[in-house]
Amino acid sequence: MFERYGQSKTTMSDIAEAAGMSPAHIYNFFKGKNEIIDAVGDQVFSSFAKKIKKEIDTKKDLFEKIATIFLFIYKHNRDHALPKDDGLCIKICEGIDGWDFEKKFEGFVLKTVSDIIKQAAEPDISGDKVRNDARTILDCMFFGAVYTEIFRSLSAKEHEQRVRYQLEFIRSALLQRGYVV
Repeated sequence: MFERYGQSKTTMSDIAEAAGMSPAHIYNFFKGKNEIIDAVGDQVFSSFAKKIKKEIDTKKDLFEKIATIFLFIYKHNRDHALPKDDGLCIKICEGIDGWDFEKKFEGFVLKTVSDIIKQAAEPDISGDKVRNDARTILDCMFFGAVYTEIFRSLSAKEHEQRVRYQLEFIRSALLQRGYVV
């Protein structure tokens, strides 16, 4: 319903009708439309995170795990980045605008990248340094959303090649900082 009509035009009655129940029955499960929007967003985010984790788990090389996250995000962003006045909005679910998944997504990616580079860290690299380095990598990834929008006219193959150049820069920086990648 959100995809078809948008969240502002979708009513609780529309949702109830689509679900084959009365609006009163819907209120037994959700306080209102915003809770439904959050539930849909959470479900989509969970599916998105599982896809990334599944793909990461197929890789043995630690840097390939990081590259997998990068490439997954860039491919998704290529199809879902929308220009906004203050930057870009990356949609993970059509029809749900304003669902604030960014902090949850950022937390997921930060933890995932931290866990990966922690495995690549020499024993003398502190946990704080690992978290700071993971944050820097994350910033590079989200910069990629802008990069994706700027180079939207490139072919998918050329776009992926540019992303791989950026990944090589990150690999070099990690090696210089004492990681075994």
